[in-house]
Amino acid sequence: SIRCLKNDNTMADSIGSCKDANVGEMFEFRDHFYMCDTSGWESAYMKEILEFEFGKCDSSVLRKVSWFHDTAYICRYKSMEWEKAEVEEALGKCKYKEENYGVLTVYQGVPYYCDSWWREATANEYLDQCDSTKISDFETYRDTLYVCNGKYWVVPTETQLALGTCDKKRKGESVAAGDSQFVCMDHYWRPFSIVESELGACSKDGAKGTYRGMEFVCDASRFLWKGTLH
Repeated sequence: SIRCLKNDNTMADSIGSCKDANVGEMFEFRDHFYMCDTSGWESAYMKEILEFEFGKCDSSVLRKVSWFHDTAYICRYKSMEWEKAEVEEALGKCKYKEENYGVLTVYQGVPYYCDSWWREATANEYLDQCDSTKISDFETYRDTLYVCNGKYWVVPTETQLALGTCDKKRKGESVAAGDSQFVCMDHYWRPFSIVESELGACSKDGAKGTYRGMEFVCDASRFLWKGTLH
């Protein structure tokens, strides 16, 4: 296997000199690979690295998949060389309700999901389940921002972006978005009622107000104006 050297010395100090005795040896130094040949230490080509690690690609290892760091390689019949494997070659067969069905895995930093074939996973397959406890929560997946609507992770609207997350800390808080006002309830933003638009948010328990001849009293525990007729 390749010898990995991780220190602050120079390459010559770490590896030593390239002599006849170690021709063909390979070393990894500061994320680069070097091979000793008759002319000294030379940067190794990928083909040399793979053959040093896996051995020659020949009839004994045809279609064999081997891993180097986080990448899978396969010995190809046409080229008789180690080449990067396709996703299915790296992850195994994927068949509907059979092999690997329903499996979620990450390959080279990309999440894949198996249904009838390996495909990039959706936000709803990869992120934690979106339910009533996560309404208005935001998550980023594959450089795209999503918000939980109580059932699915969806791309947020401009209004949802303006409102932000509605959590326990913000419960009862009122926020303007565009021409509308919203109040944070149990993980969701409720638009102001007609009464709230006139009297404002109900935040002080017992507060009173009048709207169209009707008296309203604030029930702060529910952030709700309750009306009574005279």
